[in-house]
Amino acid sequence: MPTITKMLTPVNYTKSASNRAISYIVIHWVGSVSSAKNNAKYFQTKRSASAHYFVDDKDIYQIIEDHNIAWHCGTKGTYFHKYARNSNSIGIEMCLDKAGHISDKTIVNTAGLVQSLMKKYGVPASRVIRHYDVTHKSCPGCYISAASWNPVYKTLIDGAVENPTAEITSHKDATTVGLYGVVDVDSPDTLNVRADANAKASKVGSLNEGAIIYVSNSYNGWYYITQAGNMKGWVNANYVTLGDKKIINTKSGNLNMRSGRGTKYDILKTLPKGATVTQLRQYSDGWSKIIYDYVVGYVSTQYLK
Repeated sequence: MPTITKMLTPVNYTKSASNRAISYIVIHWVGSVSSAKNNAKYFQTKRSASAHYFVDDKDIYQIIEDHNIAWHCGTKGTYFHKYARNSNSIGIEMCLDKAGHISDKTIVNTAGLVQSLMKKYGVPASRVIRHYDVTHKSCPGCYISAASWNPVYKTLIDGAVENPTAEITSHKDATTVGLYGVVDVDSPDTLNVRADANAKASKVGSLNEGAIIYVSNSYNGWYYITQAGNMKGWVNANYVTLGDKKIINTKSGNLNMRSGRGTKYDILKTLPKGATVTQLRQYSDGWSKIIYDYVVGYVSTQYLK
């Protein structure tokens, strides 16, 4: 996750107590092509609207302190969410790239921010919601349908991961792994992330069943992992299934990566012939779960070599 740059605005918010209860994180899109920095500049003057954070593929800008109230999900019309309001939420705007899309890297950066805020304020995954969920405004406009939103939501709360450089200092004889993996525990159990490669080391976090992680090193039955939101530490290797490197091997043309196992599901990305992906799981129905360019989805196994 990029370092957060503060460019605090003197307007477009309501001052609040430093102990304001933050119960929701509301996801938006800017709606037009612009960078996080340019949006931060735009809201330095009166606009009658705002958000706490703006995120693009390189930067995160904060224009309003968390404890103050941004004007991001209010309405003079009807509320469709019983509880979420400006007064108890943090607003995050995802910015569009030059092609008018929310890039994969922007989603990964937003995931890091969302997960750090969830941890900081104790916001559960069920309270990470869209602007649409609050007022039925078409925001973020590309993620209104459940089929388009659900994979992004999964990434935001549970972590598509970046490919980090290993930061091992305590075990010089640790071996390099360099693969993505999937947490494999029996739900509702979770996998503890620890500060060192032993069960008595202090706990630094936990991972849910199915969470995608990057495994950089192995030592004495433990993996050193990184997940979006900058969670780093050691996990018991018995509860991680490592992925396999595969090549897209179509006869001609590209391969569609979908949001579910079947051609009825939405296309998330189009993968070029010869692209390298990581196969996370292979299913008996002929489909595989893969990760490519920070996005998790499904492809027909027959086209993986």
